[in-house]
Amino acid sequence: MPRVVMVVLDGLGDLPIPELGERTPLEYANKPNLTKISSRSISGLLNPISPGVPPSSDTAHMSIFGYDLSTEYPGRGPFEAAGHDLEMVHGQVAFRFNYATVRREGDHLQVVDRRAGRINEPDTKLLTEHLTSINRVEDVAVKLHLTLEHRGVLILDGKGLSHQVTDTDPHQDNAPLLECQPWACASPREKAEKTARIINDVSREVYRCLSVHPINRTREAQGKLPANAIIVRGAGVKTSIPRFEEKWGLKAACIAAGPLYRGIGRELGMDLFSVEGANGLTNSNFRGKVIKALQILPEYDFIFVHMKAPDVASHSKNFRDKVKVIEAIDQSFDAFAKSELTHENYLVITSDHSTPCKLGMHSGDPVPVLIAGPNIRRDHIAEFGERSASAGGLGRL
Repeated sequence: MPRVVMVVLDGLGDLPIPELGERTPLEYANKPNLTKISSRSISGLLNPISPGVPPSSDTAHMSIFGYDLSTEYPGRGPFEAAGHDLEMVHGQVAFRFNYATVRREGDHLQVVDRRAGRINEPDTKLLTEHLTSINRVEDVAVKLHLTLEHRGVLILDGKGLSHQVTDTDPHQDNAPLLECQPWACASPREKAEKTARIINDVSREVYRCLSVHPINRTREAQGKLPANAIIVRGAGVKTSIPRFEEKWGLKAACIAAGPLYRGIGRELGMDLFSVEGANGLTNSNFRGKVIKALQILPEYDFIFVHMKAPDVASHSKNFRDKVKVIEAIDQSFDAFAKSELTHENYLVITSDHSTPCKLGMHSGDPVPVLIAGPNIRRDHIAEFGERSASAGGLGRL
């Protein structure tokens, strides 16, 4: 049976940039290997969720993998926890959190930077250790776990909790830090009200603790943004999700560095693989992931390879870095282009969402997708790009 390697280039899609001659970073980049692969593929555009809807990475991946978000999506928090090897039990509620920079404006906190200048270790490790003092609110245990860069997982453990609450993350800079609230349709409502109340208490206490922390005072003295708050999103609970092999009959593997993507793979029953030097950043070991995929191909029916770097450059609004990242990824694809992978098996290259550099956030623009392999109708598209893919044989998916 033919096997499938699916490469997801996170945040790849973009919009035309004047400095690049009104081309996107993908269109502008020198990418001979993607061009070679495109010349023997069929391509098109993909809306991971729905036209015009900006997807989050977790929902986009679940949708791409063929899962029904209305019945088979547990919320982002459990995926983040699983990716950090945190075993959740029924009754706990998990959230993804970011360290963020806020400032007080009147009666509210204004989010200045949702990633606190992309703060990283050792500062984040020390701040997280300091926050261990916030370990209980009411009758609920509180635990903050640092994962990668500015990211972490917040887990609430106690009776009478609910995941049916809103985010405190405004999902954009220069916007108020939101109050956590019960969903309008939350049921039982008292559980959601309790959970929201606890999250708001934790947010206030974190701000109180971090505002005066020596690390933040040092950062400010150095002209850096302080990490004086956390913003949470993606409340979720442990549920039973059909395993990928159970659902599709394909033994699956996951090659990823980011906790979210490893968590998705783990929760879907994929075997996880790590690659030395693969870190989920712009200097990741892209070639190592490609080589690993080819090495394990005889053992698996479906191999998911995730590359986070394009999204990292996009969120930093650095289109030149995004071009460099795409070119570095393309260099690693020479192993795909030179191999006999697509003679008997399939190579799928796509993205989970667009992250235009001018916006620095996810958008609802479709992403390019190509499929190379046996028994396909190759189209006339010889370049992998947002606009060229719009004329491809797959149309708009």
